[in-house]
Amino acid sequence: MKKENIKTARRSGMDVIDQGIAILKVSEDDPLGRWGARLVKEKFAHKGVHIPRDFITAFRQAENPSAAAARHPHTRKVHHHGLYLSGPNEEWLADVPPALYLRLVRKIGGMCVQTATDKGSELSKLIPNSFHLQIYQPYLSEETLPAHKAVKSIYNITRECNWRPIWEKELGNVAFEYTSGKALIGFHQDDPIHEGVASWLWGKIVQVQLRLDMIVTESQAHRVRKQAKSLLPTGGRRIDMYEHPEDWEGQENQLIEIPGEDIDKLLNEYDRPDLLQFGSDEMVQFCEYLFEKIGSPELSAKVGWKVFLRMLKCAEEDNAAAEAGGN
Repeated sequence: MKKENIKTARRSGMDVIDQGIAILKVSEDDPLGRWGARLVKEKFAHKGVHIPRDFITAFRQAENPSAAAARHPHTRKVHHHGLYLSGPNEEWLADVPPALYLRLVRKIGGMCVQTATDKGSELSKLIPNSFHLQIYQPYLSEETLPAHKAVKSIYNITRECNWRPIWEKELGNVAFEYTSGKALIGFHQDDPIHEGVASWLWGKIVQVQLRLDMIVTESQAHRVRKQAKSLLPTGGRRIDMYEHPEDWEGQENQLIEIPGEDIDKLLNEYDRPDLLQFGSDEMVQFCEYLFEKIGSPELSAKVGWKVFLRMLKCAEEDNAAAEAGGN
């Protein structure tokens, strides 16, 4: 195949110039330069394109050496012992409101043996839910293994650390585009239309830019490097460790199954339709109308303020037409 130059998953047919152009294209979504070579390679892999990690590293070091130097990893140990688990769903480290927690329980049909959170006030309602649902696991008493444990934030570090790359590699770029363009387009914070349209629009951009389903897919396919001293499985993909724990000297899935109707009762208490809504019902309806009227353009942080101006212009034209009709 190499002799005939047949394209495969590993042989994309791209020369070094094409590869460099592709890297620059992907890097447009990372204006702060926080994506490392591994993340860039994984983003290509999900598109079916293979570019060697060493080439990505060398290219980005040559193209932007200061950004490459800034990404040099620094570590600081908090735990004085190795982290360990016996198998999937033994413990969940949570940092979300109860409604999102219950949505996850509903989606996978059960809960873990034990939840762990920090001591933030926003998580206080999550604790009684853990105790309540524990009745479906009668084999271990609360004295033997509590359904929930509250720890200091520094000891919930494995959960807290997962937010950092999302901010640094995704949301940081959105914030950069938002703040750098805000003053240039004449945004008036005291104008309710400006404020309402911006909140709705940039809320959608965050949801689009994050692509949580893609982040989950990328995280599942991420290969954990081999670490001889780790008590957790290493040297493979996360999804393989979760779905086939026996291949990694772990126990079978420890999920506690819970009837859907019981989860629904709790969801009715804690969940609400506007949980992820940005703005009042009236403002959301108004913004959706404007967005649809300008053709529902594809959204990204790079074009956010341009779309904002188009939506404002549409609103102004509607007002002018209404005033003309009234006269």
